[in-house]
Amino acid sequence: APGPRPIVIFSHGLGGNRDAAVFLMRHLASWGYVAVNLQHPGSDESIWRGKDDPVGAIREWFKDRRNLAETTQARFGDLSCAIDELARMAASDPTFKGRLNLDRIGMSGHSFGAISTLAAAGQMMGPKAFERSFAEPRIRAGIAYSPSPPMRREDFAHVYGAIRIPLFHMTGTEDGDPVGDRFPAEGRQTPFREISGPEQFLLVLAGGDHMVFNGRRWRGQTEKSSDARHQALIKLGTLAFWDAYLMDNAEA
Repeated sequence: APGPRPIVIFSHGLGGNRDAAVFLMRHLASWGYVAVNLQHPGSDESIWRGKDDPVGAIREWFKDRRNLAETTQARFGDLSCAIDELARMAASDPTFKGRLNLDRIGMSGHSFGAISTLAAAGQMMGPKAFERSFAEPRIRAGIAYSPSPPMRREDFAHVYGAIRIPLFHMTGTEDGDPVGDRFPAEGRQTPFREISGPEQFLLVLAGGDHMVFNGRRWRGQTEKSSDARHQALIKLGTLAFWDAYLMDNAEA
């Protein structure tokens, strides 16, 4: 596609890598978007690689408070670092000079990546006494695949009060907590239901679970018969949202 193109950034879930949701990002690239997959050191596949029980290793990660503080903050900072690098590439990289539209950037992510997306949109993060904003003003809209309710916070008007960009929230009726029992599947609808900012959208897949948005299942898990149908809907909704908010396509 000619000219500078809009950019969609994707953030993987806890224990993931930059190959997360490749089915989705390749789809966007085929429609003229620059698809950028981040990988977050400290909360990526390195926490379970080489261990017999990947899910158990992820559960252990949660028990270390340093991970919920230092590593999480570093993850949230990865987005601004990536956009800075994209700006450098747009200015001087031989391949990408003049090809990246830095005025049209969308942020998205799955699970922990959905939390990263909401943080970038303006959600206040951390306990109230130490809360912090990681808002990234250079993003125009966001998609949160399997978002989570805020941990130990119920002052939703304050937590979500700074969010002012369009967001598309996607989850499923079987999209529970894969590493514990912190909240039921419907808890993932909390951000949509509590954000008072304009232009919030929700898609709930009947029978959809947590890993369908990732495109690949945990080791030992088999694909479900509904995965292909659900992923077709995910691609359809995702493309329509970005066409509407990054391409200004009124029909979308």
